[in-house]
Amino acid sequence: MQVDDIDLTASIAYGSTGIRTLLVPEFPQASVHPFCMETYHPDAFMHGRHFSSPYSGTVEDPVTGTASVVMEAYYLQNLRTDQDNAEFFIEQV
Repeated sequence: MQVDDIDLTASIAYGSTGIRTLLVPEFPQASVHPFCMETYHPDAFMHGRHFSSPYSGTVEDPVTGTASVVMEAYYLQNLRTDQDNAEFFIEQV
């Protein structure tokens, strides 16, 4: 998902009714790939899911390599700027 995929005319909102939720309004062509640093497998760097655009014909891609590569770049550019490269194990359950 690129910045242009987010509908900036609507606010991104965070809320909780006991379970935390992040609401991100987006254009219908964009897919969403939420992730967290908490994992089931002790060797995994991140845990992610990939929810497809309504126009793609699928609801969720359980093993998307494309989004995982983007997550790896995000990790190195935003979370671990002290590293130039890393080997990744990203889980999608």
